[in-house]
Amino acid sequence: MAAPRRVAELRPKLLGGRALPAARSMRLRVTDDGAVALTDVSGQERQLLAPGAVARALHIGYDDARRFLPGRAGSDELLVLLDRAGTPLLALGLIDWAPPAYSTGAEWREITGAPAFATALGLPLEPAEARDLEALEGVSEVLLRPQPAPPWPGRRGPLVSSIALALGLLAGFGEGMWVIAVLTLLSILVVAPVIVAGSRARAEAREPGPTPGRDSRSVIRPRPEGRVVRGLAEATVEISDDEVVLTDRGREVWLPGPARGGVRQAVLAPQSVRLLDAAGNEYVTLDPGLWAPTDRAREDLARELREAGLDALPAPVGRGTPVGLAAPLSAKIQPSYLLSETERGEATQTTAWLSGCAVALAVGTSAMTMYWNGPVGVVLLVASLGLLGLRLADTLRRGIADRRAMRRVAAAPEAALR
Repeated sequence: MAAPRRVAELRPKLLGGRALPAARSMRLRVTDDGAVALTDVSGQERQLLAPGAVARALHIGYDDARRFLPGRAGSDELLVLLDRAGTPLLALGLIDWAPPAYSTGAEWREITGAPAFATALGLPLEPAEARDLEALEGVSEVLLRPQPAPPWPGRRGPLVSSIALALGLLAGFGEGMWVIAVLTLLSILVVAPVIVAGSRARAEAREPGPTPGRDSRSVIRPRPEGRVVRGLAEATVEISDDEVVLTDRGREVWLPGPARGGVRQAVLAPQSVRLLDAAGNEYVTLDPGLWAPTDRAREDLARELREAGLDALPAPVGRGTPVGLAAPLSAKIQPSYLLSETERGEATQTTAWLSGCAVALAVGTSAMTMYWNGPVGVVLLVASLGLLGLRLADTLRRGIADRRAMRRVAAAPEAALR
């Protein structure tokens, strides 16, 4: 029986923290009548483009995409939907909707689902020409991304806190009560939103909990040997007919399963464990040192994959580098390790430390002037130091969970895949 064709649906990339609801729920698909519909993070579907509204589907390569997406990190390609007048209706950075694979070119575009998406609209996926690019200058205004914007100040947190620290220093060397009071107040006003944003984002990005619908999927867990692996407690591969879900250190990616024309087979080799579709397109490469470090572990993994509904094929692999789902075997637990602050939307440890220093200076200089901003500074100082302490507690909690998971693997290796 022929394998099902890839469903015309785009799914977010590997996401975590505040963006985790998008990984779990957000889907962009073509409906049976040719409309473009979006399922948002709440699970509600709404129509973005009416049937027949899209006249062309353009693919913009990396070199040209940089013109329209300044400041985007890493390489990216664009899928742009145009109306009959050539006006951009919707733009997608394909790297935002791609599995964590190292494939390139046509194979990479295939696993994002962009060709199937265009086909469902009854259109070819056309490479953009020079005359098309001239009309796409405003394409960033219709760009759809699955990640929520980080709370202010985002990546500028250390810079903003450094400014507050500088104001506090100036206040300490200032002359005149009004000068000292104004500089101190400015320092406090700059630091306050940094602390509030970091605390709010951390609350939003706390323990993600089990993936929705896990009970209906076969769950496979890693089986490392010897050392504690960072993120081990949170790493799983979950398989059903419709979906293959990979979790990694609080991040998740939801790939289409065999019934949706997605991941259908696994190729197990000493160098890698690759998940592929029926056409051999690679969706993800797992670290064999974590998932199948020995011949026995590789046999057990192959058996579990077959029981879950995938074809497990032992074959040599001449290419592919482990993506690190979960962490590479050599990644030891370090006190400074945490999930990316960008993903969690938190203030960095540097930001928290600078904020604390800035407010400490503000409190000290306010004490000399006896102004009302002294008590406010004390409150913010406690809050900023508390934020730093909570971040360190997150690190220790994850490390303890990983060590306990490693003990479970060592005590009952035959049950590690259940």
